[in-house]
Amino acid sequence: MVKNLNADTIGQKVISYKAQLLVIKLDQMITLLAHDLQWITGVADDPQDQCAHGEVEFSINNTVFVKPEDGVLTVSAAGLFLLRTLSRNHTSTDSVAEYNILFPHCGHTAWLVGEKSKLICMGCNIGINVDITHDNGIVTFHSPAGTESTTIKEWQIAVLGFTKQIRNFYQQSSPKEYITDVSDREGWEAFWQEWNERADAV
Repeated sequence: MVKNLNADTIGQKVISYKAQLLVIKLDQMITLLAHDLQWITGVADDPQDQCAHGEVEFSINNTVFVKPEDGVLTVSAAGLFLLRTLSRNHTSTDSVAEYNILFPHCGHTAWLVGEKSKLICMGCNIGINVDITHDNGIVTFHSPAGTESTTIKEWQIAVLGFTKQIRNFYQQSSPKEYITDVSDREGWEAFWQEWNERADAV
């Protein structure tokens, strides 16, 4: 005997099936790693340097957004910007990296003068941008390299793993020297406060 299904039941089954396919499709391979972590002088320890540097490897499936061959970037600033992308979009018109780039070459100034974000990490015009947008728990990444999507949970895991690398690098190095300039000191205090708050909120 064939069971009769009304339109609503059929519709629910189709939606459920599509949702299952979406979950399978979005089970992506994300690589987000920092390599060759160092301070600005290239040495393993520098109490005067407030920001960490290194090469970045970022890919989803076969789409390579950032590769170590792109050069040394300021990974401390990148880490904070990436933490912001866990709850915000990052595009050319709505940036989490105000006055900078998502994966910046420079990001050595931390100032409380931002407009969209209270804190900015000022940089040069060198680096690599990747647009990141959210839509109902799905995060989409777009750059000239290509377009990929994943779930917010997978993106959270990737970003927290990356920022843990950076934080461990600081903790394994000598304590930073006291910053005498008030604006710089308050900026870096705000930097780590925002970093910790965003990481702990996940």
